[in-house]
Amino acid sequence: MVDPLGPTIGEKRSVRGSSFQDSADPSISAHRFSLLPTGNLNDLGFRCVVEDPTYFAPMCEQLGYIGMGPLGEPANCTPDIRCNDVNISQAPNCTGKPYYIPYTIVTFSLSDTPPDAWTYDVPGCSSPVAGEANKFQCDLPGPYTASAEGSCVDMTSCVSDCAANYARVKDTCVWDGSKTGGTACFGNTTYDPLNSCCSAAPDNVLSFELCPPGFYRFGDACVIFAGVIDSELQTVLFDTQNCHPPVRTTPKPNDDPGGGCKTPPQACGGPNNPYLAWDSTLCCCAYTSPTAGSFCVTTP
Repeated sequence: MVDPLGPTIGEKRSVRGSSFQDSADPSISAHRFSLLPTGNLNDLGFRCVVEDPTYFAPMCEQLGYIGMGPLGEPANCTPDIRCNDVNISQAPNCTGKPYYIPYTIVTFSLSDTPPDAWTYDVPGCSSPVAGEANKFQCDLPGPYTASAEGSCVDMTSCVSDCAANYARVKDTCVWDGSKTGGTACFGNTTYDPLNSCCSAAPDNVLSFELCPPGFYRFGDACVIFAGVIDSELQTVLFDTQNCHPPVRTTPKPNDDPGGGCKTPPQACGGPNNPYLAWDSTLCCCAYTSPTAGSFCVTTP
């Protein structure tokens, strides 16, 4: 049978099929009408025609699937995938008198369990805080990044199946050598004429652990819907705007704004507070904030 291409002349093009807003009559497969090529409707689509198609060979190895298969294979087991939620909260604090050093407590929490598996960390910060392993104390100067990631689990514990013409070999589905007529391969894979499939070279980093369109990787299998693994990333913040000794506006006896600045005999902060030091430009004992700059303060 030859598909006719239609006349070489004419102003309109043939349109077939129906849409969501049509009645039952236009849904008949033989129904046709015509429109100008420049015309458009909100329920009018088009089909792509490939005159010289390329036929691809199957992959020699691929993941199994859980639930309905990629070719519509009936599900032997319907997965019930559930995912938990992670949360990161921050509590900026200040040591107060006499040194006024900012610090922040980062707390990680998990909800919507099961599953109970999750990971969290703030590299560079100390834990536990008050005996709680999910709490970290972060001290200046930083910077620090807090991260958390949850997990998903199949509550039905389905065992994955292999698609048609694939046989299970350990945790992998392997093509059985059936010929499909296709010899083209994707990416850096090459056609294996002996097994009639596409495979990657041993030194190739291309992974066969890919899922068909519409499927998602879940563990060692592909599923139509795998849920979304919750994750969160935050930069740790410090309250350097408010955590400092009281700001001083009147000079001290050792200050000499009118002619030369005399360094006071007493130390400003000492080793207990690295953010307090004598500032000869401001001519005072200054608090230097990593984000707010320097300003005169009342020393203890």
